Amino acid sequence: MDGKGFAKIAKDTKLLDKKLTTTDVDLAFSKIKERTARRITFEQFLAGLELFAQKKAVGVEAVYAKIGAS
Repeated sequence: MDGKGFAKIAKDTKLLDKKLTTTDVDLAFSKIKERTARRITFEQFLAGLELFAQKKAVGVEAVYAKIGAS
């Protein structure tokens, strides 16, 4: 998955709010990807969701539930 798709998931699942902004999503993507890579693996995607949960101050299960419900 590339950065555009990662940001689209956050937007489409309505994870974005005052605590988690598009800038935060971009920074999380940069943090979890390999230095020279343009795409992330599924394991890195899950790590990104954990970063979302930390930023929103909720459990990672709540983020999983939002993505699963969409």
